[in-house]
Amino acid sequence: MKRLVALGILGTALAVTGAAAPKGPDRARVCGTKCRTVTGDRQVYPLLDSWSSKPFVQADVPRPAPYFTFSIDSTRGESGRWLLVWVPSKQLMRVTQTAVPPYQTATVGPYWRRVPRVARSTFAAAVRGLRPHAPIRGWRISA
Repeated sequence: MKRLVALGILGTALAVTGAAAPKGPDRARVCGTKCRTVTGDRQVYPLLDSWSSKPFVQADVPRPAPYFTFSIDSTRGESGRWLLVWVPSKQLMRVTQTAVPPYQTATVGPYWRRVPRVARSTFAAAVRGLRPHAPIRGWRISA
């Protein structure tokens, strides 16, 4: 009887942990002149968390400079997509959010903001080995 109870508890625990799969973005396409794909919650989440939880003031649009792009979304079909344009030499980024909760159908941005120090190191690690895009007038960039 004790074995049946123990197996029942173990089965319930496994079912609950299986149902509690991580949610949120788990794929990022990181691009300069070439692109690479980063997958997995633990690898992708820092690309958002390193700057989104920090207070900011909207920045002015910078002059053209070399840049990288990060297109972030979920392979699980969940809502939310981000397009980040990172301009390392200006310590700025442009953010466009599409269908990100609680806005589900709205697009927020694009807007420019300063990049916190922790995000700069996270972004630098993500683009290591890539060459930036050449400067572009008007910052007309899409995913």
